[in-house]
Amino acid sequence: MTRGLFYIVLFLSFSSLSQELKTIVSNDTILVGQPISILFEVTTDKSDSVRFLNSDDLSVKIGSFDGSINLTPAKLELLDDYKDTNFISKSKRIWQLSFNATIYDSGIVFITNRAAFIKDSIYYFPEASFSVFLVDPIDSLDIYDIHESFADVPGGDAFIIQLLKKWWWLIAIVIIGFLIFMYFRKKPQFKIPEKQTSLRERTLHAIDALENTRKWESGNVKEYYIELSFILRAYLSSRYNIDLLERTTTQTKLILKEKGLNDDTITSILQILFQSDMVKFAKSRPENKEIIKMTSLARQIIAETSPLDFERIDD
Repeated sequence: MTRGLFYIVLFLSFSSLSQELKTIVSNDTILVGQPISILFEVTTDKSDSVRFLNSDDLSVKIGSFDGSINLTPAKLELLDDYKDTNFISKSKRIWQLSFNATIYDSGIVFITNRAAFIKDSIYYFPEASFSVFLVDPIDSLDIYDIHESFADVPGGDAFIIQLLKKWWWLIAIVIIGFLIFMYFRKKPQFKIPEKQTSLRERTLHAIDALENTRKWESGNVKEYYIELSFILRAYLSSRYNIDLLERTTTQTKLILKEKGLNDDTITSILQILFQSDMVKFAKSRPENKEIIKMTSLARQIIAETSPLDFERIDD
């Protein structure tokens, strides 16, 4: 029984040594609003498959400098796209996910609960932290909360009060004269209110403007798909009163099903989002006619999901 337990412990020890997870931040301290680079790294066997689960989550915890154990939730602000790569070093494969971010709260920032799926198991990255200051900290000087103090002003009438008491009648005449002058000088102006454009018209106009840039012809296919995906997600968020801007493609599919969209429309939406993901993360390069096709498909989705505008139907 003892020997069997020994072999089990030995097997688990060797299996855990085959994977190494790191959480690396570029700076120990930054100022509020300054950029910081965050890197999640997995070192494993060449044959292992790795999938980052929530490493691109921007949620963090913030603690105070006085050592209090109370942590408050906060969020990093992403400054550019995520970078996902892997390469072979000696007999190991190294997977990396990195991004640049910043934060506008001061305190000690803790990055926790990030995980990766390696083969058939979930492994958690070690916790990382860095400090955020409003100003550059001075060595050997402790940071304390600011305590405000107030002093009472000695009693007595201020100059303006004395002026009002003595010359109130003159001030009143001046104010009344000014109001009469403004009344007769400013004539009422009547303007026909401009008719507000609908969500459908604004979205289609945005798609037309994006297509007219023809960014794919100058090699900016990734930027084109990012903007097209954003326009589509923003429209669906406003149309169905949901938030899809920070959702993954899979989460978007589930939310749209809950909202009752038909399967054909959901399939068309996912077709655009999946191709956008391939361009952004897999560096795919669709042909020009495929790009134009996806843009037309986005217009079709807007037309199918927009309510009828009865005000534009002639009697």
